[in-house]
Amino acid sequence: MSTLNNNVAQEVSEPNKQDNILRELNPHLSFDEVDILYHLAVDTSDLEGLKNKYRDVKFVCMGGSRGRVENFARQAYEAMSGYYSMPPDAHTNDIARRAGRFVMYKVGPVLTLNHGMGFGSLNIALHEVAKLLRYSGATDFSFIRMGTSGGLGAEPGTVIITKEAYDATCEPGYEVVSCGKKVRYDATADKKLNEEFIQAAEDLSINYQIGNTMGCDDFYEAQCRLDGALCDYTLKDKFDFIRRANKEAGVFNMEMEANVFLSFCNRAKIPGAVVCCSIVNRLKGDQITSTKEELKSFEQHPLQLILQVIKNRVVEAKGEIQNS
Repeated sequence: MSTLNNNVAQEVSEPNKQDNILRELNPHLSFDEVDILYHLAVDTSDLEGLKNKYRDVKFVCMGGSRGRVENFARQAYEAMSGYYSMPPDAHTNDIARRAGRFVMYKVGPVLTLNHGMGFGSLNIALHEVAKLLRYSGATDFSFIRMGTSGGLGAEPGTVIITKEAYDATCEPGYEVVSCGKKVRYDATADKKLNEEFIQAAEDLSINYQIGNTMGCDDFYEAQCRLDGALCDYTLKDKFDFIRRANKEAGVFNMEMEANVFLSFCNRAKIPGAVVCCSIVNRLKGDQITSTKEELKSFEQHPLQLILQVIKNRVVEAKGEIQNS
């Protein structure tokens, strides 16, 4: 087995450079004070320890459910074992277990964690993981969200590679409220990352579509479902809206995180991408007609694409080191 040295997935930058990045993004943060990342059960009292553990992270892969992340950690371990030296329990050692909020695993250059459902828990995970990597001196890392979604014109099993994310009013971007003021931020995906996902989908013969994604902070009313406990709109209202979102805004799927995720990545200067599979075409109806076996297969598609992109990057980095 060939081992990919930690140097393949790390670029050691000076503490001053990382401190400058922290201060640029938030002038209240500093390496000189202990920062408690409460929801991850991590703090910065031992910066050298953090650097030794997280400085080589190049991919942060996030999904809503614990099970999906646990499954992804196992698959990442299998995929990376031929290239990277890792502890044997890397894919089962839940780093965040003491906090009781998220599960998080570090598998070689991959940090994977679940973010729960909706805007609130996702925001917490994004802030604390981004700070963790900045404090650790990690560089050139990317954030990727993987999950399932309701397709708009996208048939079950199709992976939607998000170009731009919209909110539940069909407006592009995400609106942040702070100190009583609303500010809307761009929520576009990183073009280079998307190109890599397109290539991976073609290499693996996985159906995909490039399009926009609507992120809604609600599963029922904001997504125009008719089967919630409350509903004050008609079937016509529903189809009028989702058809308009599809035709006029190029929205190919609806889920609960994309606009928050991508707007955060853009503000934090982190390349970000969202790859979610469709499990139902909501332009035809809301009932999921696929079998359990089909759904299980569909849910694997985003994970397969992400692992292919990671392997391509790792192999490329290994080749560069061998040729240097």
